[in-house]
Amino acid sequence: MKDYEAPRWGEGYSQPGWIAVPGASEYDHRFGGCSWSVSDRLGEPKPLLIVTLDCRDPRLSVLSARGVASLPICICVDSCFDVTDMSYLFDESTRVVSLISKVANRIDDQCEPIKDLLETEMRLRPMGVSEIPSNETSYYQACDGFVGGDALIRVLGSPLWLESVEKATCQCGREMHYVASIGYEGYEGRSFQESQPIFFGELVFYFFACLNCRIVSTITQST
Repeated sequence: MKDYEAPRWGEGYSQPGWIAVPGASEYDHRFGGCSWSVSDRLGEPKPLLIVTLDCRDPRLSVLSARGVASLPICICVDSCFDVTDMSYLFDESTRVVSLISKVANRIDDQCEPIKDLLETEMRLRPMGVSEIPSNETSYYQACDGFVGGDALIRVLGSPLWLESVEKATCQCGREMHYVASIGYEGYEGRSFQESQPIFFGELVFYFFACLNCRIVSTITQST
């Protein structure tokens, strides 16, 4: 449910979180790769593994408290389709992601097949004051890093909403908890992929989890 009237910055958004950046870590945080298999019975487009979070990291204790050791972050991205929201189930015992719902509209019949991203090491750094949307100034500063900058992967903390405030509800009826969000890189600075900046279109993706059901839902907004 979209709420265009709700504030996108202020005291309610002062919770700090983490920014994922390329680099070695003592925990097994990863960008890209194919360490999780994707089972999609809903047709194209196929979900793509973007990030794997190692929940043994004490900074992610809110996730490990429910027994989650590894959390896959996936999106549906394909130039042939306009994909808005989706939900998937993750099974740590088999490391399989199974899509259970998605909204996808075909917009083009000519496109290249989706490819797995090169796996790279990833570490988490604390958000700076200017990356936490506690006021209007820091909100717009945070947006600069989130879309077209080097702070495109935000983990926990306060969500940085671009269009409207939204909530996600699990199929069990529980409200889902915000986990992470992904924007896109600019052409300057260090990239997660050596060949080109990470860009999935002028879109940002928000991820919410029901850790009881092991379900992740995504919400997509335009920039």
